[in-house]
Amino acid sequence: MFSPHENPQAPPSERRDGPRFSVTSNALIRLSPTLTFRVQVRNLSLSAAQIVCEPRYALLVQLEPEAIPGKNSLIEISIALPGPHTSRGFTTACRALYREQLNEQQMILGLHFEPAARHSQQLLGEYLAALPSPRSARG
Repeated sequence: MFSPHENPQAPPSERRDGPRFSVTSNALIRLSPTLTFRVQVRNLSLSAAQIVCEPRYALLVQLEPEAIPGKNSLIEISIALPGPHTSRGFTTACRALYREQLNEQQMILGLHFEPAARHSQQLLGEYLAALPSPRSARG
């Protein structure tokens, strides 16, 4: 439950386990077997991502604080992790924690990854380890 002064759609304070990296990568969000849309990854860590998408799609995503008990609010994200010779795909279930307006045509969604399969987590870890060290990349 939120206090009267808290905005449930405001980004939460920094709670990531590891560093956050500013990245630009394409991704797909799957809300259901028949609804998938394209997004742009803005920053990424081992446990979370911040994405940019059109408001018409962002508003379809159920935020975790608003989740209905017993109803599965997980969504799926597939991120193209660019490499030197080819892109590799990282797919995992996640929960939307917040959304905010970026501009008239874009909204930001903050996503927290559910524990992924060991291979997927290793793939993401290897990708992030190859990136230059972040300098307080606050997005």
